[in-house]
Amino acid sequence: MEKSTLMSIPWGNVITGVIAASSALLGVFFSNKSQNQRIYIQNQLEQKRKSNDIKRERVEEMYSLFLKWEKSVSVYYMYFIPAYNKHYTFEEAYSAAMESLKENKIDYDRFELILQLYLPEVMEEHINVKNCQESVMDFCAQSNHKVNGRTFNQFKLAIDGFDKASNAFKSSIVSLINSLD
Repeated sequence: MEKSTLMSIPWGNVITGVIAASSALLGVFFSNKSQNQRIYIQNQLEQKRKSNDIKRERVEEMYSLFLKWEKSVSVYYMYFIPAYNKHYTFEEAYSAAMESLKENKIDYDRFELILQLYLPEVMEEHINVKNCQESVMDFCAQSNHKVNGRTFNQFKLAIDGFDKASNAFKSSIVSLINSLD
């Protein structure tokens, strides 16, 4: 009797049902797999966009801090140009320059932090700017005012070097900001 019960089962229908169910499960599996891949790619793109947005904000902040610092340095050394041209003494220039530094507080530590964390690729240009700035400041140092042989032309060459290095640094930062788009 059991044999006849097994024989009476429509095996063609069962096999068709198993194939249909397997096909449906495979379809769901592949659909979920491609959906997961799409979500993964979308999340990666979203993370990259957020990372670029954060980096852009920091770079823009650093650029603004650099401009303030550059202006402060320029204002500082501008006090010494008349002193080199003998319009007033180095002591007067130094005093006025120091007063201008007190008025122009720059968060240079914040600038350095952003530079090191977000823009290590422009560190060389920054080191060049710092070296040129030190060269200019050497002409402005109180102890160097009476050094023989220092001329206005040498001072101007140091200033021009600082300006060129600053412009190169700013161009590098602008290029990096543009590359984040």
